Amino acid sequence: MRHRPLCFVFLILIVIISVFHILKIPLPGEFHMSDAQKEQLESCIELRITGKVSYREKNEGVYSYYLTDTNLIHNGQKIFLHNVRVNSLGMKIKTGSSVTMKGKIYFYEGASNPGGFNAALYYSGENCYCSFDPKEIKVSKSTGIFGISEALTTLRERLYDIYTEAMGEKNGGIMSAMLLGDKSAIDTETKIN
Repeated sequence: MRHRPLCFVFLILIVIISVFHILKIPLPGEFHMSDAQKEQLESCIELRITGKVSYREKNEGVYSYYLTDTNLIHNGQKIFLHNVRVNSLGMKIKTGSSVTMKGKIYFYEGASNPGGFNAALYYSGENCYCSFDPKEIKVSKSTGIFGISEALTTLRERLYDIYTEAMGEKNGGIMSAMLLGDKSAIDTETKIN
């Protein structure tokens, strides 16, 4: 190890991270909330969150959004939530917009059966630990750099419409996944096979 100091530094770093993980101490920037806190928040009928719309997804005419830099405001306290998936909205909000929403929060859970889908693990890869069902939405301001993010999102949606119109729903969804990275339009049969 004397001739490989960088290797030694990374070995020490791995040991430190492993100790933090074993002792269940959250690392800086890692989301951590106790089960009791999650249950308390999920039992609230109306919570308020603020965040910035980073991604818009249209599925069967209904929009879903991903909010980044999201804060939950509860009893005068701000709780940082990283990213939040906002479920089914009928209205179209521009990407890059700052929003305030009131509604109900749901934290993702692990697999209930061995080998089942683990939503908590899947979404944690995107730093997304909960979803939100809004009842009231207020768009504060649109803060994109010259609207580039909204223009790119609109272009992606338009290209998807062109693919599905020209190739049909199934093949258009596959083409959209390959060229645009939007896997939401692929039917479940194609995903399984």
